[in-house]
Amino acid sequence: AWNCRSCSGEMNKQVRFYHHGDTPDLAFVVDHAMQQKEYQEVFLIGYSMGGNITLRYMGERAEMVHPQIKRAMAVSVPCQLAHCVKELEKPGKMFYNKRFYSKLREKLEEKGKLMPDKIDLGPLKNGEITSCRKLDRLYFAPIHGYPNEDTFYNDITSLNYFI
Repeated sequence: AWNCRSCSGEMNKQVRFYHHGDTPDLAFVVDHAMQQKEYQEVFLIGYSMGGNITLRYMGERAEMVHPQIKRAMAVSVPCQLAHCVKELEKPGKMFYNKRFYSKLREKLEEKGKLMPDKIDLGPLKNGEITSCRKLDRLYFAPIHGYPNEDTFYNDITSLNYFI
């Protein structure tokens, strides 16, 4: 089992966060596990965001995946992130949007305090940002090298490897 950056209860020391297409950490954990023990069979299981990461990991590696990885399973995958974000913005689903938003905001504020020279919390504190989409537009997309949230959403989907 592994936790995405900052999901273990400890903030990571890099500017970057985790995101739906962030496979390098999973690759590191899998490679490390393979070096530590001779596993005969490995099964990867991801739920929600972890499902997209698992599918993307398998798609990126295709024929080069460790031969011990026999299966990968993904459950309830938000593989069309732009559509998922739009769905969460609908009035009847604002509960989920607020929940995700508050958790992301909390992590962003914590990281901004650790790295005030790299993360400007001004727009967040001024009340300009009230949704996950705006967080992605002003913070998460640029932090991960994307010009805007739509490019970010389109690039990180696992669907790029399976359609």
